[in-house]
Parts: sequence; C-alpha cells; structure tokens
Amino acid sequence: MATFSAMHRRALTALAIGALAVCGCGSVRTGAQSGGQDAKLGGSKGFGPFQPRDRFVECVRKVGLQVAPVGQDTAQVLPVATGAKVVFAVDMDAATAMQIRGQAEGAEQIGQAIVFSSRASDTQIEQIQNCL
Repeated sequence: MATFSAMHRRALTALAIGALAVCGCGSVRTGAQSGGQDAKLGGSKGFGPFQPRDRFVECVRKVGLQVAPVGQDTAQVLPVATGAKVVFAVDMDAATAMQIRGQAEGAEQIGQAIVFSSRASDTQIEQIQNCL
C-alpha cells in the first residue's frame, strides 16, 4: 500500500504543478484589453492610454482659447477668473457619481466631463461644449 501512496503523491504533485503552469498562461492583460490603464504602468510598447483631457486641450486651442492642463484629469481655460474648468472622470458613471456626492455643484456634465463654467461667456461655453 505504501507504494501506491507514493505513486499517488507523485501524480498529485505533477498534476498540481501542471495546473499552476496552466493558470499562469494568459493572465497578463495588455493595455488594449484594459482600456489603456496598464499603459501607465508599463503596458504594451507603443500603446498610449486614452486621455480625453489631452484631446480636449488640443481642440480648445484650435478654436482660439487659451487652456492649461492641470494634473492628470483637469483643464483650466484661461484666464482663471473668467475661464471654465473641465474635470474628466474615468467614465460617465464616475462623473455622475461626482455630482451625486456633491463634488460638482453648479457644474454641467457632458459625458465623462464635468464643466465648471464659473463666469465664462456663452460663446466660450459653446466652444468648450463643441470640443467635448
């Protein structure tokens, strides 16, 4: 009976090692699979994370407004005293959650963007909306 037990343990050990090897296969997500989030942490070479703020800044500058990127998710239209501030949430649901938590009082949500218009002119707000 001892021989069967030793053989049984060897078989189980080999099976466990094989299972662990198979479990490790395909467990790494690429930047494309995770919406670009891995790209910040060293994802696929040549793959850049989706940055809606950067696209917005480029568009606003093309229509003639001055804008300054702030942090990773905010753009401030200049001058600060009369320009709008646009905060980009991770997605539309996160932007809605910001409003529900009271973090976007008086702001307008456009997709994943929260627009704090402060004293911006109607023309400036229209240009900003067109870029979102």
